[in-house]
Amino acid sequence: MSEEPRITAQNPTTPGSPRPKRILAIDGGGVRGIVAIGFLERMEAALQDATGNQQLLLADHFDLIGGTSVGSMIATMLALGRPTDRVAATFKEVAPKIFRRQIGEGIFVPQFSARDLEQVLLRELGDMRLDDPKLRTGLAIIIKRLDTGSPWWIMTNNPGGKFWESDGQQTIADLIRASTAAPTVFEPKELPLAVGGPGLFVDGGLTPFNNPSLALLMAA
Repeated sequence: MSEEPRITAQNPTTPGSPRPKRILAIDGGGVRGIVAIGFLERMEAALQDATGNQQLLLADHFDLIGGTSVGSMIATMLALGRPTDRVAATFKEVAPKIFRRQIGEGIFVPQFSARDLEQVLLRELGDMRLDDPKLRTGLAIIIKRLDTGSPWWIMTNNPGGKFWESDGQQTIADLIRASTAAPTVFEPKELPLAVGGPGLFVDGGLTPFNNPSLALLMAA
């Protein structure tokens, strides 16, 4: 009499059943984003070795990649199918420009100019929208609406989402700009909305989901 297959972390489902969704959550942290990228480089290399496919990318392995604040920028590049070494090179290039202090910064003046960040996002993403087919896997970006005080917003490229018709038209560069708009760091970002006119948005790290794991689980 044959035994039932044992369910383990490496084999979490019974034969024939759908595999669990794979979710990658990347939190915020400003210039410390390079630490997260270092872990992601190791993860990508380990997956390539385990599968024997040296061309495998994290976008091929995960069903949903999401991030908060600077994590949203990293998540977007990964969801577009960029290898982690390219993500690391881009981040190392732009971080000194983005996080360059302004003269006279303080409590009432943002410490950094959003202009440099916006130029980088324009260069990397152009006017690409959340519904762009170039995204190779699911993408989620955590932001907070400032003018209404709503706890959080999760912007995804899931066409089955409740607000997909309007969310899909948002440019990804604008969403990242909003998700990185920490108070005293960058100015808030105004986004067009389908209902009620434009809204003012700030860093997703001001929500309970600076680590977006639970938010991504809900979105999945």
